Amino acid sequence: METNRLSVVAVGLLSSVAVVQAGTVFALDLRATPNRLITFPSNAPALNVGPNVTPDSFAMDFDATGTTLYIITPGTPAPYNVGTLNTTNGVVTPGPTITDASGTLAAQTVTGLSYDPQTQKFYLSANGGAAGNSLYTLNVQTGVATHVANVSGLVAGGIIIDIAIDLGGQMYGHEIAADQLVKIDKSNGVAQVIGSTGQLANFAQGMDFDYDTNTLYATVYTGGGTGVYAKFNLNTGLAEVIASTTAWNAEMEMAINSPVPSTPCPGDLNGDTVVDQSDLGILLAAYGVNGNGDLDGDGDTDQSDLGILLSHYGESC
Repeated sequence: METNRLSVVAVGLLSSVAVVQAGTVFALDLRATPNRLITFPSNAPALNVGPNVTPDSFAMDFDATGTTLYIITPGTPAPYNVGTLNTTNGVVTPGPTITDASGTLAAQTVTGLSYDPQTQKFYLSANGGAAGNSLYTLNVQTGVATHVANVSGLVAGGIIIDIAIDLGGQMYGHEIAADQLVKIDKSNGVAQVIGSTGQLANFAQGMDFDYDTNTLYATVYTGGGTGVYAKFNLNTGLAEVIASTTAWNAEMEMAINSPVPSTPCPGDLNGDTVVDQSDLGILLAAYGVNGNGDLDGDGDTDQSDLGILLSHYGESC
């Protein structure tokens, strides 16, 4: 009876749910000359042009605190370098050269970089053409890359163009040969297809999780300056279009500045360490639709998740 009563309360609270906070997207436009940095709230895309950025990069991500944006830049010739990008003035400060004892990275193109909130490690994805895709861990302080696994379970010629890892440590990949969203087991590289993105992606793409809401956003480039800004449905794989970016004439790698919650707790979906109306709004918006309110780890948002949130409603941690 208590659960039923609380469910009624949940529905009643929906009308007064607070506006969900959002992280800040930093999108590196590689189509511009020189490259430019575009910034906007993750839930409100806009062409806010920032500083120029000299080197190209197809892989970047923030650290856990959101204070440092790490960026992988290609050498001339290889190897790659891991440095930091100053989001205020666009200056890239070179760091160590990336080294790989396995020797596989030398023949590959780096496609993605993602911080893992669970292991506190950075993961690197790379593609070697006919040799397929590989995963590495990367020590951003020393530049040492450690080969984890080759990615399996993709279509022939599959290309993982970017990776992103959610608050629970689940890795996702954007595969652009068959235009699919996949889950990747970061321990062995086995990929599981979620579904079609619905977008004919072409070459450079970006995606990252906003840890404020654990939502996966993406800049999807479809060629000739056309593209969209979207969020991925983690249940179906569909790229749910938020805005067209064709008028921007941009081809974007991206990272979202949204610090990892320092003390995650059950029911706290937006990472503000309090279980309240904002979390309830996220869950109810996802109820029966997608996994954005998933609290029990089964990939969807349903009565079980609502029960978990309501049992912790009003708590802080």
